[in-house]
Amino acid sequence: MVPTFCLSVEVDELFINAGLQDRVIQEFEGVMYMDFDKDHLATHGCGRYERIPSAALSKFCPLLFLAYQHDPSDSGKIHSDVKQRWLNGEKEVVDAMAEFGRLSDQARTAILDGDKQQLATLMDANFNLRR
Repeated sequence: MVPTFCLSVEVDELFINAGLQDRVIQEFEGVMYMDFDKDHLATHGCGRYERIPSAALSKFCPLLFLAYQHDPSDSGKIHSDVKQRWLNGEKEVVDAMAEFGRLSDQARTAILDGDKQQLATLMDANFNLRR
């Protein structure tokens, strides 16, 4: 519930374009699987969050890297159009978000199974969908 509360403060009080993903990681830290099913959110006030054991990622070393940019762009500005399109029910955005969810489910399985090729394929599909 803490991530949901923090998000509500940022959005409703501070007027920051934000989403639950950053709030979940800030609260739980580590590697988390996040399911933002609309019905579950409405019923429970939060998503489904599952810790992925960090040992599961060791199967991918040294093939998995974290990219970090010291001075990132403002993701709120970048995502604001997408958020409004989602709220408007634009089919292209709604369909893409459903596909992101399917890709995330499959990526979780690939990580837990140590399937490097499948994870790489899913990461490529995610990038192509965002692009």
